[in-house]
Amino acid sequence: RVFIRGASVLEMLETTRINGEHES
Repeated sequence: RVFIRGASVLEMLETTRINGEHES
């Protein structure tokens, strides 16, 4: 369960990073 949760968080972080770069 922790593994899946961690993966979700990592994906969310990457998505946020891409979003910020796209906005810039």
